[in-house]
Amino acid sequence: MKQKFLIAIVFCFATLVTHAQFEGAELDALLEKNKKNLGADVVTLVYKDGKVVYKKKLGDFFDEKTQVPIASASRWLTAALVLQFI
Repeated sequence: MKQKFLIAIVFCFATLVTHAQFEGAELDALLEKNKKNLGADVVTLVYKDGKVVYKKKLGDFFDEKTQVPIASASRWLTAALVLQFI
C-alpha cells in the first residue's frame, strides 16, 4: 500500500508540465494506461499558482482529503545531507 502511494506521488511529480495552458487529456490517458501499475486507488492533483488546474480520481478509497502516511520518504534526503557533512 505504501509503495503504491509513493509510486503515485513520484508519477505525479514526473508528469507535471509547465505550460501556459494545462491540457489534461494527455494526463488522463497516461493515468488510464498505467492504472494497473499505480493500483486501484489513485488521486492526482496538479496545482498552478495555488489553484487546482487538474484533478483526477481513480477508485473509491482515496480522495483529495485522505491522509496517508508516507513512511520514510525523506530517508534518501537525510542520507544525502549527512554524507555532505562527512
